[in-house]
Amino acid sequence: MSRSGLVYGVLAAAAAAALTLSPQAFAQGPKGQAKSLGKFGSYEAYTLGDGAQKVCYFVGRPKESAPKGVKRNDVYFMATNRPAQKVAGELSFSFGQKLKDGSDAELTIGKDKFKLFTKDDSAWARDAAGDKAILAALEKGQTVVAKASPAKGADFVDTYSLDGLTKAKQAIDTACK
Repeated sequence: MSRSGLVYGVLAAAAAAALTLSPQAFAQGPKGQAKSLGKFGSYEAYTLGDGAQKVCYFVGRPKESAPKGVKRNDVYFMATNRPAQKVAGELSFSFGQKLKDGSDAELTIGKDKFKLFTKDDSAWARDAAGDKAILAALEKGQTVVAKASPAKGADFVDTYSLDGLTKAKQAIDTACK
């Protein structure tokens, strides 16, 4: 199944939560059962569920966002592992406001640039190979700048520190082998 088919399709409850809920709501889990794996620099890692439903993820928040003064919901990015679906390192960026239909988001990590497809207020790589390439660049970088066009108004530009990202990724990879 293609990435866009996975995102748009009906997912298991934990997977749907990983893609659609805020990190706080996701951390609460169906019965408040998410467990912190620790805080690593700018990131916090969690596990949710067990057995076939186990999901591991880390969440980061931007250190800077523009334009200033624009009301946006939760802005963050996360990487999710879902072993039962053989998914590892699936990235999602939430911009906190509906994005322009048909637009792409852009990530800049050092000299590397990546295009992400958008739906509603979030953006994803088009496939697992894209996630893998982005994660490799993230692990070598200092910051990532995520840029997207909202349905109305000036572009959103969110800058994330990458301090602690590698350790957060190692934590979720270990917890969800």
